[in-house]
Amino acid sequence: MKKLVFGALVGVSLFAAGWLAQPLLSSHSTANHSGLTAVPSEPSVAEKEPLYWVAPMDSNYRRDGPGKSPMGMDLVPVYEESVEGLVQIDPGFQANFGITTVTAQSGRLALAVETVGFVDYAEDDVSHVHSRVEGWIEKVYVYAVGDEVRKGEPLFELYSPEVVSAQNELIANVQRNNTALIAATERRLQLMGLDSETIANIKRGGEVVDSIAFLAPSDGVVTSLMAREGMYVEPSLELLSIADLNEVWVRAELFEQQQAWVEQGQAVTVTVAGLPRRQWEGEVDYIYPVVSNALRTAQLRVVLTNHDGALKPNMFTQLRIEAGVTKSGIVVPEQALIKGERSDRVVIRVGEAGFRSVRVRAGLSANGEVIILRGLSEGDQVVTSGQFLIDSESNISAASNRLNGQ
Repeated sequence: MKKLVFGALVGVSLFAAGWLAQPLLSSHSTANHSGLTAVPSEPSVAEKEPLYWVAPMDSNYRRDGPGKSPMGMDLVPVYEESVEGLVQIDPGFQANFGITTVTAQSGRLALAVETVGFVDYAEDDVSHVHSRVEGWIEKVYVYAVGDEVRKGEPLFELYSPEVVSAQNELIANVQRNNTALIAATERRLQLMGLDSETIANIKRGGEVVDSIAFLAPSDGVVTSLMAREGMYVEPSLELLSIADLNEVWVRAELFEQQQAWVEQGQAVTVTVAGLPRRQWEGEVDYIYPVVSNALRTAQLRVVLTNHDGALKPNMFTQLRIEAGVTKSGIVVPEQALIKGERSDRVVIRVGEAGFRSVRVRAGLSANGEVIILRGLSEGDQVVTSGQFLIDSESNISAASNRLNGQ
């Protein structure tokens, strides 16, 4: 009998403890003195106004009212209670959390690529001087790399037995007045490197010139010099090279992620640290098709006029390339984007006090803005400050709802 009475007392005590604890647990789950509350997902309530309407097959397709989805299906209303991961923040507390929002807008981004490079010779304006016959250099008129030369000025004098023999043939043919042989011998001397004026003087004077002067083929500066007096030379040896600096190339480096933005013909502004008050305007002339194995960069080329010689080979340069504009998309501040390991997210406002985290697919970014390719609609209110706190609470709420089967 005593055991029966004791069991009844224990049962009554447990029932009373549960009845008393119920309001305490309920108040703890619904009240949050910080002003931030995670709202669980519940079935839609017909009496309440929907927050927005979505496509049944794509929850990212949202509209303010009923209508049809791109697949022709009726849009489905979404109520506040049915939004997974919704976080409620009392409007009075939003200023305390420093929450700010901007409106997502459709637009384009103006891309500007900034990179570095260096000044180089224009390769199509470089002349290489070789002796076309074997012989000995008797006199050199150019003394060092960097010397300026003008077209037609003598570079060096060469004595060649082969050239002397050809001159004797020309004089003999002139004396015999053999027109065909004269023309053939003149052509042979031209191929040896003699100019027309020297050949005409040989025909007119009837005397052999022992040393033949080789003339500069173009204006420019000497970039390499191998010719020295008394040197025996062969046609395969490059004696000197001349580069015209009236036009120069700027070679710049492009990182792999920048290469998709840059195209031939885009405007380029070039500056040099040593000449801070000047800048040069040009365009992308060529993008090299090879990526450097060591630097993981590709090179581009800009052609610049340089009549005053201010740009010197191997000068360090800075370039700004106007890479055009992106395709139209949803534009938001880059600071609103929460980058994750598997996906990116932004936090949007739902109603006056609701916020939730949504997955997005981000595109190109420039000048502090980013294109959102998927996940946002024009007119969405995107959180730009305080979004990390809301995002963490939203993810916890969504995970809790899934664990509880809601």
